[in-house]
Amino acid sequence: IPHHVQRTRRGLSLDKNNDENFDFLAPRRREKAEQVGALYHGYGTHYIDLWCGTPPQRQTVIVDTGSGVTAFPCSGCRDCGSPQYHIDQYFEVENSSTFGKVGCDQCSARATCSSQKECRLGMAYQEGSSWNAYEAKDICYVGGFHNVAITKDDGGTDDIDPGHASAFAFPLQFGCQTSITGLFKTQLADGIMGMENAPSSFWHQMYQSGKIAKRAFSMCFSRPEEAAREGTEAGAMTLGGTDQRLHETPMVYSTSSGGSRGGGFFSV
Repeated sequence: IPHHVQRTRRGLSLDKNNDENFDFLAPRRREKAEQVGALYHGYGTHYIDLWCGTPPQRQTVIVDTGSGVTAFPCSGCRDCGSPQYHIDQYFEVENSSTFGKVGCDQCSARATCSSQKECRLGMAYQEGSSWNAYEAKDICYVGGFHNVAITKDDGGTDDIDPGHASAFAFPLQFGCQTSITGLFKTQLADGIMGMENAPSSFWHQMYQSGKIAKRAFSMCFSRPEEAAREGTEAGAMTLGGTDQRLHETPMVYSTSSGGSRGGGFFSV
């Protein structure tokens, strides 16, 4: 992401008169993406800011094209990586006026109804990590400013404008993690954002909520030498299409493991 855009994402000032690259944001050069969010560099992974709740609370989540569930530790999760390892504190469910557990009549295909009438789900990964959670729903948006929640949309229309990110907020069904193991505990990011081709994935829920008009997303990666807890810019993710202003090389497309049947992960 250009240096002047990085500054605005951190809430710093932008001088339109002195920045020689400011015309990069000109509407005439806008492509079909509807939203752009900054990616950050973790420990061998890339993550993005996810703001959930009313008022919004930040949760940093690994962008994972090989799974279809968004999940992060919630209040009550014991020994789940914060503050020793993770960037943020656990998501405090009691501090959000729009938070709610998902009833058993609304469990996702990956979840089962427990004796406590919760939608329970869990994931285990090939490298040994695992987590367990109950399903919940809250108003969430991705991207925006890295360190400051957006409580009011700035009215912008450019997809790369971080102050416009909250306009894309929608009711996200996610996993409130109650236990985690392995790398999920020791990683820099708080949780995970599932981006495979599945109804439960973040981008698919965003599309179903009418926040993007096209079922498409793209990612542009860079790899800095170090990852800082304060956030190391490492690319961008677009939702609803692509933005040619971010390209230095031609697009590379990924196939889904589901093929013509639909569903499945994307190999990136």
